Amino acid sequence: MTHYQRFKNCIIVLFGENSVLEHSLAEAFRQEGGTVVVLNRQDSVEAIFAQYGRIDVFVAIPPKTNPDIALTDIASTDWKTRCFEYAEAFFLFAGKTASLMSQRQEGGVILAVCSASAAQSGSDQDVCASILHASIRQFIRSGAVHWGLHRIRCQTLFYGGLNDLPDEGVNTPNGRISIQPSYLSQCATLDDVAEAALFLCSADAAFMSGDELNVDGGTCVGSNWYSGENSLGNAMYSRMLEAGVMTFDGSKQQPVSTTSEEETDSEQISYRKPPDTPQTVLVTGVSRGLGRALTDRLISEGHTVLGCARSKQAIDELRKIYGSPHHFEAVDLADRQQVVVWAESLKSQNIVPDFIMNNAAIMGDEPYQVWKISAECFQEMFKINVMSSVNTIHAFVPMMLQRMKGIIINFSSGWGREVATRTAPYCVSKWGIEALSRCLAVELPNKMACVSLHPGIIHTESMAKTFGRYATRYPTPEEWAMVAVPFLLSLTPQDNGKAISVPGMTEFRGMARPS
Repeated sequence: MTHYQRFKNCIIVLFGENSVLEHSLAEAFRQEGGTVVVLNRQDSVEAIFAQYGRIDVFVAIPPKTNPDIALTDIASTDWKTRCFEYAEAFFLFAGKTASLMSQRQEGGVILAVCSASAAQSGSDQDVCASILHASIRQFIRSGAVHWGLHRIRCQTLFYGGLNDLPDEGVNTPNGRISIQPSYLSQCATLDDVAEAALFLCSADAAFMSGDELNVDGGTCVGSNWYSGENSLGNAMYSRMLEAGVMTFDGSKQQPVSTTSEEETDSEQISYRKPPDTPQTVLVTGVSRGLGRALTDRLISEGHTVLGCARSKQAIDELRKIYGSPHHFEAVDLADRQQVVVWAESLKSQNIVPDFIMNNAAIMGDEPYQVWKISAECFQEMFKINVMSSVNTIHAFVPMMLQRMKGIIINFSSGWGREVATRTAPYCVSKWGIEALSRCLAVELPNKMACVSLHPGIIHTESMAKTFGRYATRYPTPEEWAMVAVPFLLSLTPQDNGKAISVPGMTEFRGMARPS
């Protein structure tokens, strides 16, 4: 590594949980003249700022944890200790650091050093890390939008296979093997990651913000994923062969679809005919909005609905309107035990859903910049928007696996695929849903599927809070359900892993800017 003095008189704060990467980065910054302060969860950013009078660079290295545990087997304590606790600490540390940097009016850099496989594609052996890293990736994107006017640059560095990390490699029946070079002559190393981090944090990259840099030697898109020894690569390769797409040796198979190459996944699906037989559909959040509209439409078309909501009053009302064979229960989906009890009750009656529509979510009530949002807001958003879906999957997917049949639809958002100001907790939670969906997709058997869904821009009560009077320009939940129900019921196992949108419902028609 070439050593300059790019960080002389600079204060660099590292938040890396005592990882090998943290030690490597700390040494690299010190060799270039920086003063490195290691931040632990119990520490205070304000205390560091008070001691040194400034913070120039904040670097987070989220952990990779939880190997070899299937998504449906992860306990609530695992999610808390291996994902949400670090995420919450990072959000608060980064937000407070940005606030302190903006007060000094001298700018600064916030860098996240994330795993490429976890944040970008989902990892079949590291589910908690996949959601954690994807959420941090979205936070950095939001931060670049929020803090750019204060000359605070936010960057993400993705590392791929690093052969000099003790836990990197590929699991095979004969043991663990190191990652082999693919497109380049060598795999990336710790020094390569450090060199890239120094560049992104230095004045050399002053023209960049909101950018993402991959340091992987080509391994993340290389042949080792499809060597026959990687379960994620095997699953992807198998499904691509089934779909008739180009294989990775350059040959082609005849496509099975007659739709044009320009059509999107959602457009292709919309041409399918929904099943003729009645389906049993589990819908969460049925008390209002999209959940209630889905319930009414599904039942009107002859399907059976298993619905839940936190409001007992709303559930009692639905029970009065719709009797057997429909089932409605007052359940707090953030409470795993309540969800398990509900699932066991239905199972005892031999009732298993054909479809799960994880719709329950909230928008939050703190439309502020990231550094002004309370910890409670982030906690509540993750509890309802992410853990509700996780708990539903935990309770019901094992029942579906026994039948080797079922489609799981996790409701995401346009803000789960893009960024927006003053919506950081919601955006971060919905990006987490996207990662959750992709993680589950690679673990399901071929006869099942999981997709993430952007419902569209719909005139719901929650949307009206953000769009104001412009909300009336968009379809009502009832109008939306007329299109959404046949579209969603037409999904098949071939759609596994897709990020889809309800056709015709995503057109932007203008909105009011937040005051």
